[in-house]
Amino acid sequence: MSFNILIGDLIHNGDINATRNLFNEMPERNLATWNAMIVRLAHFELDEEGLECFLRSRREGLRPDEFGRAQNGDPEGAFHHFILMKNVGLLPDHVTFVSIISACSDLDALAQGQQVHAQVIHVGVGSVSPVRSPLISMYSKCGCLEDSSMIFSEADASDLVLWSSMIAAYGFHGRGEEANKLFNEMIGEATIIML
Repeated sequence: MSFNILIGDLIHNGDINATRNLFNEMPERNLATWNAMIVRLAHFELDEEGLECFLRSRREGLRPDEFGRAQNGDPEGAFHHFILMKNVGLLPDHVTFVSIISACSDLDALAQGQQVHAQVIHVGVGSVSPVRSPLISMYSKCGCLEDSSMIFSEADASDLVLWSSMIAAYGFHGRGEEANKLFNEMIGEATIIML
């Protein structure tokens, strides 16, 4: 814990050499430490060293999908890790896509979100419900309610999470009448499913 605090302070002060030295001297590194170091190296455009650090973290047993979860609250960091993963030839899974789509949503980054959506389709996880839900939210937050609606209309009608995402999307855009109508449809659908 104390090493992580020191690493954080050095990173905050922008002292990459001292950060690198302390990181290399650490007897044990956890996910937060690897995450901070990789993001900082990418920030200083030390991409080759960042990739090497990423690969070292994999050898020490960290899975790529843990990097997506580790970025909760750090959308820029999520992008850095996503790019690092792709550069070393790691294929993202649906957990990684959920993380990066959420990052696009947090950053209001429509163009990047559309590129990620294209990759989701290319990899073949576009029909996975946990991926569709953040796509609905991302398009909504980026001002593309029609795209949210299109993704929802292609989904399995029995998935209440997707219904909730679309209702929230309508609410976000101040379209209470559509949100209320969809809510009533969801209740009806849930009743049919339960029978």
